[in-house]
Amino acid sequence: MKELVINKVKMKGFKNHKDTVEFELGKKTLVVGDNGQGKTTLGEAIAWCLLGCDLFGNERATTRLINNSSKSVEVEIDFIFDNKKHNLVRSKVGKFNHIFLDGEKATNEKLIEFYQDKNIFLSIYNPSYFSSLSPKEAKNVLNKVLKEVSKEEVFNHMTEVYRNLLIENNFRHPNMFLEEKRAELKELEEDILYLQGFIDAKNEKMEIPEEMQFDDTELNVLKERAEKLEKELLNTKSLDTDITNTKIKLESYRSEYSRLLQEMKELNNKIKCPTCNTEIDLDFTRKENMKKRLVEIKTKGSELKNKLEQLENKNKEMEKENQNKKIELEKIKARIKELEEEKQKVNANNATRERLLKLQNESKLKAIKAKREIEELQDKKIQIKMQIDAVKEFNSIKLRLQAENINKYLDKVTIQLQKIVKSTGELKDDFKILYDNKEFNVLSNSEKIKAGLEIANLIINEIGIKYPIFLDNAESITTYKAPDTQIIIAKVKENQKLRVTKEVI
Repeated sequence: MKELVINKVKMKGFKNHKDTVEFELGKKTLVVGDNGQGKTTLGEAIAWCLLGCDLFGNERATTRLINNSSKSVEVEIDFIFDNKKHNLVRSKVGKFNHIFLDGEKATNEKLIEFYQDKNIFLSIYNPSYFSSLSPKEAKNVLNKVLKEVSKEEVFNHMTEVYRNLLIENNFRHPNMFLEEKRAELKELEEDILYLQGFIDAKNEKMEIPEEMQFDDTELNVLKERAEKLEKELLNTKSLDTDITNTKIKLESYRSEYSRLLQEMKELNNKIKCPTCNTEIDLDFTRKENMKKRLVEIKTKGSELKNKLEQLENKNKEMEKENQNKKIELEKIKARIKELEEEKQKVNANNATRERLLKLQNESKLKAIKAKREIEELQDKKIQIKMQIDAVKEFNSIKLRLQAENINKYLDKVTIQLQKIVKSTGELKDDFKILYDNKEFNVLSNSEKIKAGLEIANLIINEIGIKYPIFLDNAESITTYKAPDTQIIIAKVKENQKLRVTKEVI
């Protein structure tokens, strides 16, 4: 383990030391004197020289630390770090600060290699420092120094089944793993609920109508009869056409007959023979032809008249028959409509029955499949719950190991950096530090010092570096256990001038 040991402190113009003073220090050094003699000054001189701040980390304290009668301040320390000797000088003249390490100009950043971190160093060096920090600052100090319990170390303490479960599932971060598994579990439960719906649907009673029958015989007979009647009625329309056409022809003959009679009356082209003085009719031949045509027209007209009478008589008879046929056809069509509606209802009923039977069969198949899938999902749920239980065991063991690692360096101080959330099994930050089961803010001054010494011991062992401890106001504690490191003990002794004594250990 590395160690930093202060061998000599030399100061000038620092607090109540206007002139140069020099003190030799040992592994254990006793500093005694009455109030105001400079006991605390020695501790502050070391802190200021190494860190550039006072015992409580205030880097603006330089003005307060300069002797009232001096214009400059200088502190020099000889120390050993990791078995190597060093000399450090820090001074301030006016507004200018100077640092010299081993005779060469240096910076504050260069000194970090010795004290690592200001808060960590002061938590060891000044036992009252840690209790002065806010909970957030104190937690940050511990987080910097405390070693994380490794995953492999936790695995070594876990049951084999749970350990293998985590390894097989690529386990990395506990809380992230828990979050993922809870999401998977929720998704599985939603899937099971969805599939359960198919099983519930299958168990619901489905009203399936009875199959219905329809006899087409009457409907087919009526359709044939209706078709026959419609054809017969159509023939009646053909007879009407014949009557109309006959009347048109008859009217045409009548018109032609009247016209020819009129033309014959108007023909009067006659002359007398010059020889015999006989009257000669020039239109005789034409008139004879016209007479023949008149006879022909009269004959045909008579035939057409007879035909028309026959057609009209036949039409009257058919109209009586057609009236009955129309009445019969209307009744047949009405009945056909009733039968077709009945047939449609039967077809609709049977189609619904077929659809419901198909749906019922599909529902059964889906229920069987859903039951099988639910069983698989239930198995997955069991696996995920086991994985969650494995993480809970992991977190529990990690918390226990963390506490064991911390507590082996502590006595009355207890530290809790995390806690397990009962509802989820997650590790949650929960900083709590007690001394003898009491909160730090209610501790007496002596209890704070004792607690600070235990914290210093913990930090030294965690970082692997022994830093010196400046135990101020040591008269306030009668018994204490100090870490195995350099210790400077300052006590008040009435009417005693400042005296620094190296004690043999």
